[in-house]
Amino acid sequence: MSRTDDLIAAYRRHISLPWPRSAPGAARVIMVVYPPADERIIRLRVQELRLATEQSGHSWDLIDLTDMFAEWIGKHPHRERYFARPHLLDNAALDRFVNDLTETIAGVLRAHADDPGSVITLAGCGGLYGFAHVSRLLHRIDNEIPGRVVVLFPGEKDDSNYRLLGARDGWNYMAVGITV
Repeated sequence: MSRTDDLIAAYRRHISLPWPRSAPGAARVIMVVYPPADERIIRLRVQELRLATEQSGHSWDLIDLTDMFAEWIGKHPHRERYFARPHLLDNAALDRFVNDLTETIAGVLRAHADDPGSVITLAGCGGLYGFAHVSRLLHRIDNEIPGRVVVLFPGEKDDSNYRLLGARDGWNYMAVGITV
């Protein structure tokens, strides 16, 4: 079996376990961690994760974050100024992006508020690199999670420390980590 086969099998085993209803928001996050080089393979096989989720009796919804920044900046009233002078895209502007992204994800979570068996999967986290921190995003939504949030995470896990793309200092998070 390949590394991806092993990861999907580990996800299948975990998602089929009973879910404690009293888990805090951060413990409702499942980080599926894999080497960044496997991103395309995971994306090609994401429907196997959906199938495993649905076979376990849970609903599934996917939010693809890959193009979220590009879509946000493309609609921004100052986009031409930012394209001409990228250094003007400061922390305040990026905070507005994170706020908008948080609201988009929270809206999907609220749409599933009556379904404690829902699984909302976040794919394309690498597309946020340099613009938003996955850790910050998860902390902002963890009180909104009705069922589980699955994060397809191209990076590393060391104990409970996660590093996106292995590039920045990681953060310690209470999520369940699924690795090979």
